[in-house]
Amino acid sequence: MKGLVGEARESLWRERLARFESSGKTVAAFCRAERLRMPTFYQWKRKLASRSAKRRDRRAERCFPAHGGQTFVPVRIEDAALVEMELPNGARLRF
Repeated sequence: MKGLVGEARESLWRERLARFESSGKTVAAFCRAERLRMPTFYQWKRKLASRSAKRRDRRAERCFPAHGGQTFVPVRIEDAALVEMELPNGARLRF
């Protein structure tokens, strides 16, 4: 793994963590099998979770800029027989 930098290293760890999730092994057993140090495993797990959360926040801000990135916006509907909403991903909700 030495020599990998930036995106290549992150990609390697994303693949590795995906293998762990589907392995059914404990962290200790997985680290032994992959010849990893447990502190390094947890460090990357935290780092990638944090990056994923930041990406979700940025996506929410793009979709709902007027609401500070909130994904749940209060809505009040009065005297409506049918309400239809189209979400940013194209899905439609009817009430």
